[in-house]
Amino acid sequence: MNPPAKRYKGVACVHCRQMKLRCDSGDRFPAPCSRCHKSGRDCSINPSYKRTARRDRLDELEREIHVLRSNLWESSTSVNRVNDPVDTPSVANEEQNARGAPSSTDTSPSPISDIQILEQTMVSRDLFINILDEYYRYYHPRFQFLPPKERVLQECGSCRLLFWAVVAVASRSVQGCTEFRKSLIWPIRRLAMESVIRETPSLSLVQAYLLLCVWPMPFGAVTDDPSWTYCGIATHKAQHLGLHRPDHLNEFVQGAAFDHELLVSMRNTWLACFIVNQNISARLGIPATIRPDHAVMQALNSDDFCNPTFRHLLELAHKEATFSELLGQNVATADGLTSDPLPVIQATDLEIEQFEMRHKSTWTTGVERSLLGTKLRLYSYAFLRSDSTVDCRTEDRAINRTRSLTTCSSRISFFSYLSKCYVAALRLIEISCPTEATNLTAPDEDLHLLGLSSASAAAASNSTLFWTSSDVSNIILATFVLLQFTRRWNLNVDDTEAENAISRAWNLLSSLSIAEGDHYNRICDIIEYIGKLKWPSSSKSEQHQQQPTLLMRSRMGASIGWDLIHSARRRFDSGGATYSKQLPEMQQSGVSLNSNISVDAMIGFPEMPGERSAAFDDILWPMWDSNSRPNHLS
Repeated sequence: MNPPAKRYKGVACVHCRQMKLRCDSGDRFPAPCSRCHKSGRDCSINPSYKRTARRDRLDELEREIHVLRSNLWESSTSVNRVNDPVDTPSVANEEQNARGAPSSTDTSPSPISDIQILEQTMVSRDLFINILDEYYRYYHPRFQFLPPKERVLQECGSCRLLFWAVVAVASRSVQGCTEFRKSLIWPIRRLAMESVIRETPSLSLVQAYLLLCVWPMPFGAVTDDPSWTYCGIATHKAQHLGLHRPDHLNEFVQGAAFDHELLVSMRNTWLACFIVNQNISARLGIPATIRPDHAVMQALNSDDFCNPTFRHLLELAHKEATFSELLGQNVATADGLTSDPLPVIQATDLEIEQFEMRHKSTWTTGVERSLLGTKLRLYSYAFLRSDSTVDCRTEDRAINRTRSLTTCSSRISFFSYLSKCYVAALRLIEISCPTEATNLTAPDEDLHLLGLSSASAAAASNSTLFWTSSDVSNIILATFVLLQFTRRWNLNVDDTEAENAISRAWNLLSSLSIAEGDHYNRICDIIEYIGKLKWPSSSKSEQHQQQPTLLMRSRMGASIGWDLIHSARRRFDSGGATYSKQLPEMQQSGVSLNSNISVDAMIGFPEMPGERSAAFDDILWPMWDSNSRPNHLS
């Protein structure tokens, strides 16, 4: 194993250079230098940086203070609406706003009892209404598949899993709920498994499983994450109800009456099944279990079929499903790859660019993040081509299914996709992990495009709390791509920008860790290990002539990330100590951290946390430390 290498020995970060102080950023990469870590600053390297005069620096600080005061004054003008969840208008879909539907706090009868109990945890009805308001204000705009709030409130009375799924998701952004959410990990898992057998298939049950996939509970190793299982349950129960055939529902559920609102909810739930299924399978590098069907195509061909953000995510999932089948599921080869992926990559890349030009002015940052993640998985196929004997007739039939392939040229330079992959990874981290200067001028998420009021936007300035599992998995993929380029391949470019991006991503992921040994802590450990490796033994000139390849070949578009994880796992091949730490809360023997938890006393509404919540827990990524031993789970 190559010994660790120091980064930019003798080059100070921007802050230390400005202050004329010694900097240890090279020794601590990808972590920030000691001074930046202590002060919470963004630690970045810029060899061309020139110190700013003290007077100019004071003027800059004065402008920053002015911006902060302006933002504070703007948020204080509507502080009453922020601090009163009952009076704050809910963030629902456009159809609900147009109808002027009443809020969930109306005095109309609700089937929800005054107290809901899950093992040793109790939640009152009033508290749940506040939690539901929290969900529709901040989470629902990012993935709008649930019906209006009033209908969900009614359904939660008859579906326990939906009730507790909403509690588990929305409480992640509530101050003081970290221990509470940990205590729900295994009770919710047991309830989810019991519901598979005991509960009859219902729309609310499908929606509950989808919620637990989009915003999963904390977990350690990837084998401990049930999201893919929940996705399969949701998909199968949705098909059992006939959601995939919306025009023939009576053939699956006889004698049922469907009003317009229910039909819309059933349609959106099936589309959500398709999106979630595609997203999870893409990041795990396995084939999706749902193919684009008539319901999906009908939604894509209609201008007003879905909420704009939801429609954008649906279209991206459809594009990824198409190129994943063409490039990663070739039945003529053992690894599923094609011998010449470049024509399909170019045709799909052109379609994605057209999608970007059509929607760039109206999409949210979350949609752009999904688009860039889709690009990274598409470009990764450029590093993969099958060495197996291919049945030309079978491959020709697959390629002919792609549109506009007549405009493709097989003479596309392979290295152009290296450059595109590099740029996409940098952009993804740039919009997800902004620097301090970016934070002073604009929030990370386009909250106004999501329909949030100025008061809600001020309260939700820390938008990472509401990211979906796909959001964070795309950040990790971008980080791994940059590590491939800077530590294993050579693009003959300055690595300063890439390493600054890796450091920012590492800072974000480490802040999301709730305990040593959890999933984020493991990912950060991979980044640290790979980040300190030396270049391969061959010279850079020789590397530049070689075409980068991946050892991991059967993981479809996720192979570029799995390949790096496989490299990090090798340090355990000698039989030494493995990463054996695990979250105590993840042990099946434990039920709850405390007996008779008083959730109402633990959670305060509607104040938002002043810093990033440690309960933020969403990401799915392969376990990298099990060393392929089924009985050796860390």
